[in-house]
Amino acid sequence: MLLAFALALILAACNAGRDETVIFSCVAEADATPGSARRVDFRYEDRFLFVRNDAGGADNVCSQTGTRLCEISLTGDSLTLRQEIDTPYCGWRQMARTTLDIDRRTGVFQFMQEGCDPGTDLRLTGLCEMSRPE
Repeated sequence: MLLAFALALILAACNAGRDETVIFSCVAEADATPGSARRVDFRYEDRFLFVRNDAGGADNVCSQTGTRLCEISLTGDSLTLRQEIDTPYCGWRQMARTTLDIDRRTGVFQFMQEGCDPGTDLRLTGLCEMSRPE
């Protein structure tokens, strides 16, 4: 009985955060690329990541057409996204990568998205506030 209880505690610790719903409201620093949204909300729910920016929309980031890889991880310290998407119509790249790292302790975020041409790569940094829906 004691062994079963200990095993249950270990499994609960391993699964901590997986079913957690967290909203990150982020604002890019002033050096954001002209025309790009400066404010973006990320909602982590049931192991999925949804994004909404100034322009609207609430899309599951892993449901984009051509997605090859989409890894999302939420821990007590950070939220991370690693994504690769096929880009068959790009001249320079056959695949584009996106990375997102949010530090849950400081709120600092870093976002990088490759464009078709290396000169169109997007790099943003800024701060996020974390909240939980009621």
